[in-house]
Amino acid sequence: ISRTTDFAITILPFVLEVFRLFAGFFKPPVILPIYYVWLDAISFVKYGYFGAALIELSGLKFVCTEDELVNGVCPVTSGEQVAETLGLNTLSIGACAGILIGYIVGLRILAWWAIRWITW
Repeated sequence: ISRTTDFAITILPFVLEVFRLFAGFFKPPVILPIYYVWLDAISFVKYGYFGAALIELSGLKFVCTEDELVNGVCPVTSGEQVAETLGLNTLSIGACAGILIGYIVGLRILAWWAIRWITW
């Protein structure tokens, strides 16, 4: 909580960038070092990304060309394999939606509390 809107506008991009960095765009959660797991868990961007990725990957089938075969076998044949490889299968689409709704409700309650009770 900041005392001025100027300070809030200054720190907001930093906070949002940290959430974006740990959402799974750049580094899948399965290869994050253990000391960054808590940042991964609190990143609200992660749950939107996971949900969207699961929706897009579910039921997706891949077909390999001759050039893409590895020892005569297609290495990736379904979207579920991609989700498992990236560690996106730890939550369901419903769980991601529920967590995001929880964030919305929780932050609205926090904002109400801050407006109602905090005075400088």
